[in-house]
Amino acid sequence: MIRPGLKLRYVLTVLAVGALLTAGVAYTTWVAERAERESLTRIEAQLDEIATTDPRVAETAAQLHRAVKLGYDHRVTDIVIAGALLTFAACLVIFLLMTRIDRALTSLMDNARSIGSGRVAEPVAVSGVAEVGVIVTAVGLALIV
Repeated sequence: MIRPGLKLRYVLTVLAVGALLTAGVAYTTWVAERAERESLTRIEAQLDEIATTDPRVAETAAQLHRAVKLGYDHRVTDIVIAGALLTFAACLVIFLLMTRIDRALTSLMDNARSIGSGRVAEPVAVSGVAEVGVIVTAVGLALIV
């Protein structure tokens, strides 16, 4: 009953929204991290200057270099990967929901055709989809009355 184009539009809409949200979060994170990294780079430069006169500071400077590299190098990539996975999961859920609704509407349509052709003695199956179930119940009650 639901044309494949309609399912595709719903899935593409979810995909577009997910991509936009992921891009927005990734960009915001990248901008914030760039500012933080610039500040940390200035601190690293100061520590490097001090490290030439005090060898104890050299180890602290090396630890800061490693922490900055580990802390910022993959964060945006991780956000993009997580956003893509969540977006694809949402697309799958939407596709499955649309398929479920499609089956219920197709069943209702078949029952309506059956009633239209004069076979009113056949029971109308109640759908598991709440929105369609209300219509099916109304059709079923109309047959009883």
